[in-house]
Amino acid sequence: IENGGTVRPGDTIEVLTRPEHGVTVEDTFRAFMGDLDAARKVLAGDCLPEDEVEWLQERVVRRS
Repeated sequence: IENGGTVRPGDTIEVLTRPEHGVTVEDTFRAFMGDLDAARKVLAGDCLPEDEVEWLQERVVRRS
């Protein structure tokens, strides 16, 4: 669905691209829940908006 819509059970989902950084949704969730290794991975992946980068960097510095 290119312009939004509803996804229903049984609909086909096709992965069109995968980012090269290798950061997953799980990595990001764990990073924001306090996992320092995951936070470092997410920060190294350079895949967050700047305001979230700053927040996560501060959290890593405080906990290191």
